[in-house]
Amino acid sequence: MNREIGTEQEVIREDADMLSPARPAHTQRQNRPLMRLVGLGIMLLGSAIVILTLLLLILPLFRVGKIEVVGNSHYTAEEIIKSAGLEEGVEVLSIDAKKTSDALLDASPYLQSCKISVFPFSVKIEVKEKSRVMYTEYGGKYVSFELLSEPALLVLEVADESDTMDSFIAASLPEISSARVNGRISFKQQTINIAYMKSVIEVLEEYDLYSKVKSIDFSSRTNLFFEIDSGCRIKLGSASELDDKIVEALNQLNNNHNVIEVDVSDLTKPTVKTY
Repeated sequence: MNREIGTEQEVIREDADMLSPARPAHTQRQNRPLMRLVGLGIMLLGSAIVILTLLLLILPLFRVGKIEVVGNSHYTAEEIIKSAGLEEGVEVLSIDAKKTSDALLDASPYLQSCKISVFPFSVKIEVKEKSRVMYTEYGGKYVSFELLSEPALLVLEVADESDTMDSFIAASLPEISSARVNGRISFKQQTINIAYMKSVIEVLEEYDLYSKVKSIDFSSRTNLFFEIDSGCRIKLGSASELDDKIVEALNQLNNNHNVIEVDVSDLTKPTVKTY
């Protein structure tokens, strides 16, 4: 009786073993790298969540303590900061560099480009101002314009007073028929080709004179002249032989004192007037 029961129990155990076979050892070894990879992924995810949480807690503490402006000449640093909509004390995370840059360019017609760099406790604004900017009078107002390479004269601003334009060259132009902001200056005499204006400016830049020019007269292409910051007037005459005329004018300035006028319109007979 006992033997039969024991035999029956042994059969049951054998059947159980047949239903739940042991997993081969090589399968267990193959799954170990996968389990390790899953564990590593879970650990990295947890670490990332912790770091992100800490950053969200810490970054609002980063506030702008300093705003630096570089490259400006016409605009003051205060004007640029105000046009950019920035101020000290704001949270760094609240500053969108692209939108801030676009807003600054929209509000500043004399800027060529700008770059906004945001740091944990400061902001740096790097600007480049337009170089070939002048202004003239038209219709009782003051019109600033940029000499484009095409060439063309692009209107930047129209104002009742010249206060915002005094740092630019005062230019006399042929008689104007229209001048609208973001449009091009057109002249009553439609045959006027303003390429001679570009030629003069390029030569002045080449000889480092452009930055010293206070006023220039483009009203007649055969009677060109300009005045430099020392108060001396340089008469060029026509727009021909500009390089030679500028070189001769510089020689006369270097060789004479108290010069008030240099006339190089005729290179064979340059003249100088002094005090």
